[in-house]
Amino acid sequence: MLHVLTEPSSLQFRYYTFPDPGLSISKSGDTLKISVEAPLRGLKISAVGEGPEVKWSDNALDLWPGHVEVVAEGLGSRKLSVQYLGSEHGTEISV
Repeated sequence: MLHVLTEPSSLQFRYYTFPDPGLSISKSGDTLKISVEAPLRGLKISAVGEGPEVKWSDNALDLWPGHVEVVAEGLGSRKLSVQYLGSEHGTEISV
């Protein structure tokens, strides 16, 4: 049996409410430790404000419960902007 989608794939999640992933980010030196309580898709991290260019080891992630370490050279004391599937309007956080 052939299944035909009635909406483009980009609209399939339009009305879906994603659960809170329990995102937690902490900083130690140039390392960000990121953890979630539930799977999180498409986490995008960026630095907010003026300063040197940040060199990321990875700044776009899909996460499962546990932790991931991300190196961010040049972040300094700047805030982070985080955005992920289900949170389309980025959130600024201090670490």
